[in-house]
Amino acid sequence: RLTALLLGVNALGTVYGFWWYRDQLALTPVLAWPVVPDSPTATLLFTLFLAFFLRGRPPQPLAASAYLASIKYGLWTPAVMAGYWLAAGTADFESVHLTLSHLGMALEALVFMRVCPVSPAWALAAASWLLFNDYMDYGRGLHPFLPWPGLEAYAGGVAVGLSLASLALAVAWPSWLG
Repeated sequence: RLTALLLGVNALGTVYGFWWYRDQLALTPVLAWPVVPDSPTATLLFTLFLAFFLRGRPPQPLAASAYLASIKYGLWTPAVMAGYWLAAGTADFESVHLTLSHLGMALEALVFMRVCPVSPAWALAAASWLLFNDYMDYGRGLHPFLPWPGLEAYAGGVAVGLSLASLALAVAWPSWLG
């Protein structure tokens, strides 16, 4: 039941996330859309993962992509929001909501990685996509709209660091827990 509830929550979060990106997507060429809505893409992958999980063992490429993206963007948003709070001196409802919901993304990925681990090869493939996405976001200027001017370098550094950290976690996490 809890997995089915998580599937529903992730599906709703995915819809909200794509809606949240509506203004940025309207300004972005359609061919670049796959690399723009980072968090909604992560929750979409996790929703698909959960649907497969409820029916048996999810495909490794999907599980690896869902885990790594959920960890990365589940931690990236709180890190960027913390930078925003320090710069702006204020935490509004939306930034707190985004922070808490994104932390949930990372937590659920860590829980399911223990139950359904992925091979290092698929984790590396998923991390390659995340690093390509980092290049598109910060090398080509397609990063999410940021809440405060001047956060680009910080947000980009956090993104790359979390891409690599999520890979390390996906490979090591199951063995850490025994």
